[in-house]
Amino acid sequence: MGVIGTNYIESFLEEAKEKVAELKELFSRLRGEEENLSKTVEDMIRSAHTVKGTASLAGFPKLTQAAHWLETILDMIRAGDLSPDEELLSIIWELIVTIDRLIHSIEDFGDEREVELSPVIAKATLYLKNASRKAGRLPPLKVALERRYEVTVDFEPVPEKIPVWTFAVLSKLQRLGRLVSSDPDVSDIIEGRVKPGERLKLVIETPLSPDEIREELGSVNGVRKVEVQGHEGQNGGKGERLRLRVYLTEETPFKAARALLIIQDLRKAGRLLSVKPPEKEIREGTLLGEGFFEVLLESNMPFEKIRELILRHPWVKDVIRVEGLDEDFMETRSLPENAFRPSPIRTRKRTVPVDVSALDELLYSLGELVAIEEWLRDVVSGDCGPEQMVELSNKLSEAVQRLRETVTSMRTVRLKNRIEELVPSIKKLAEERGKRVGVVIIGEDVAVDRAVAAVVWEALVHILRNAVIHGIERTEERVRLGKPPEGLIEITIVPHPSYVEISVRDDGRGINIAEVKKRAVERGIITPEEAKRLSRKEALMLIFRPGMSTEREVSEESGRGFGLSVVMESIRELHGSVHVSSEEGRGTVITLRVPADVLILRVYTVEVGGKKYAVPSIGVLGKFRLGVESVRKVGGVYVAAVESGIFPAVLLHDVVEDFAPLPEGEVEGLLFQFDREGREKVLVLVDRILGERETVVRSLRSLVPFGEPEESVFTGVIILGGNEPVPLIDLISLMEGLLREKG
Repeated sequence: MGVIGTNYIESFLEEAKEKVAELKELFSRLRGEEENLSKTVEDMIRSAHTVKGTASLAGFPKLTQAAHWLETILDMIRAGDLSPDEELLSIIWELIVTIDRLIHSIEDFGDEREVELSPVIAKATLYLKNASRKAGRLPPLKVALERRYEVTVDFEPVPEKIPVWTFAVLSKLQRLGRLVSSDPDVSDIIEGRVKPGERLKLVIETPLSPDEIREELGSVNGVRKVEVQGHEGQNGGKGERLRLRVYLTEETPFKAARALLIIQDLRKAGRLLSVKPPEKEIREGTLLGEGFFEVLLESNMPFEKIRELILRHPWVKDVIRVEGLDEDFMETRSLPENAFRPSPIRTRKRTVPVDVSALDELLYSLGELVAIEEWLRDVVSGDCGPEQMVELSNKLSEAVQRLRETVTSMRTVRLKNRIEELVPSIKKLAEERGKRVGVVIIGEDVAVDRAVAAVVWEALVHILRNAVIHGIERTEERVRLGKPPEGLIEITIVPHPSYVEISVRDDGRGINIAEVKKRAVERGIITPEEAKRLSRKEALMLIFRPGMSTEREVSEESGRGFGLSVVMESIRELHGSVHVSSEEGRGTVITLRVPADVLILRVYTVEVGGKKYAVPSIGVLGKFRLGVESVRKVGGVYVAAVESGIFPAVLLHDVVEDFAPLPEGEVEGLLFQFDREGREKVLVLVDRILGERETVVRSLRSLVPFGEPEESVFTGVIILGGNEPVPLIDLISLMEGLLREKG
């Protein structure tokens, strides 16, 4: 666990997500505003700095590094060393999206390994190298250069070959004066000929004082310490000892972590002699009195400058100078900076930011339920008549509905916002493959459960990568085929009463059915005989089988054949479905159909052989009653005739383990649409349809915690009144079985 400890991880993630939301909002202003540019950049720097500091303390190096690069680039814009052109804005946005993905990786998996950071760092490095080359040699100041100084700058260790602080220090030196020499040579660092260590020695000529040099270079992100000495042994001054007391506000989210961030910055202002309480105790959550701490600092900077440095941090209430140095304080030594190395968290932590008004609604609903509880006691004692019983039932329904709406609103996110985050990385992947791709998002910005959004986002990552890698042709090939040079990927969001449909359509080469069958046989997924019998629909569904890929070479983006199988599995776990259609030379459409809410699922309860079962209502078009004489078996497959037509049928009597016979007289059926276009419809026959209801589903995984449940048509269990468990049937598996029989 990192410095801020297990108890703080949820707060860390919550604040980090808030800061990313701020960065996205501010970025939109960065593109459109000129007059308020400096304030927008300043606000973005503050948000990036908070993410960087807390991520460092929590033990997440990738997130720290990404935020560090973002903050430094923004700081160079603020200083006037960079101009936010389109290329730089693209890099800034990619850094923000990468930070967001890292935070979600930490939240979902407990670590950062799901996110690759090096591509955006490489792009930013190349941009800064080109900007540095254009700037040329550092120009001399037009004022008299009065003194020459030897400056030693110590940096935080970084993994990059060319650290971002290189460019930031160069831009600072342009304002300080003239660079006489550097060790190692700055030009060698920029060109990648030398990998810098954690120390840079400079000789500069400048009219500035040692304190001003320390302040300028000490403000660079990644700088730990700056020492200034006269070039001929003339010392820049040892400095004055200052005892400082820093007060944090009562609302500070995690005071100990904030204190450690401030201490890190104070190391840049001078030599930190001691801290009270010791840093080890602060890491464990201990502060003095009502949320303050003290430091003993030796510095040449005046108190007001140091105070200003500390007040830049959010949540700081006040900074005062304490006179006198008591013995107890002097014995409290600061720990060496390398005495602690945080490790990433192992457990999955999940947190949801909650609006205060939602908590008010919860309290109101709780009050209603308490009143209903008292009312029920009167019912038990026989003090209520029939009219009061009806009123009580209505009140209970209203309270439960209100509670459900409140809890659901706390868990929902805007789906379109999450999908938009994928666009830059998809375009970048296309560029790396020598392709041009336009991505268009069509439809309403619907609100869905966070768990649904996470699954859809992960599924779209695989689907969009496949569209770019396997679907969209290279520019020259598209021109030769008479297509527009730029490929098109359309993501369409269509809300329905009980589910949401997300379709991804590309205008690429489509799926080669023969190649899919060939690869499936080569990988042992099907036999040559099965390949001959497969229908086009079945062959298309092979792309979702584990181990299936048409990519001959394994790369970072594709080739191992597990991407789309993960899509299918994750969507199925939500009781959703995946559909695919494709036309060679014209493109492919993959459609996800998922519930908007995973807390509550709409299901039909049915009866077969005297037992109750449940089926999800997603995809159900209607219900019918028909005589058993309308059901016939043709070529090994059942068909049934109803007023709207003749449809293939599935008898649940043949599926459930009891193998119950058809009842005499009449049966009832649910007409289920299996594909998006409506060409695949199946009638699911049962003894009786008991009704449609909203219910909570318990997955089989939660019921079998110490092992994987056996593969079956059952995907979960619902609980009816009287605590009666009812199995939930996976209709998608049934439909696929029917398709195989039809083939």
